[in-house]
Amino acid sequence: MRAVWPIFVGIALVGCKDSQPSKPAEQHSPPAPTSGAGSAATKSDSPALTGSAAISAPPMPRLDPAEAKAAFDAEAEDKEWAASTERAIKSAMPDLADIDCKQQQCRATLNASSEADLVKKAERLSDGQALKGTNAKRVMLTAPTDENGKQSMTIYVVYDR
Repeated sequence: MRAVWPIFVGIALVGCKDSQPSKPAEQHSPPAPTSGAGSAATKSDSPALTGSAAISAPPMPRLDPAEAKAAFDAEAEDKEWAASTERAIKSAMPDLADIDCKQQQCRATLNASSEADLVKKAERLSDGQALKGTNAKRVMLTAPTDENGKQSMTIYVVYDR
């Protein structure tokens, strides 16, 4: 039995030995999100992504509010889809007013009594959670306006159909 013990230890050591040392996982910062409200993208201090990370991280599209309005105005209306989608949006986000849907897009107004309240509501919309149940593909928030002390902004919601 004493002769078997060194053999067992030798097999255990050989079996546990790595043939190649493992490399630590490359660490990359996720790209900074850009806002669709016409703001300029800022450069990040993080290094440029390389390899498969560079391929899987496409840049965020920049949305122009004037182009969004023109595209919405040019779109034909699908009355049945528009009516059901307007109800779904109103149910998901009661703070929205003047909801108008066409064929693949909807436009609405987000109203608030103060700038802080508008920011809070806009953050809820932009994180994708507020309209999650409506299958919205993308939400674009325009620049806020101040009229008689009331804050508002127009939003555009795009759907895949």
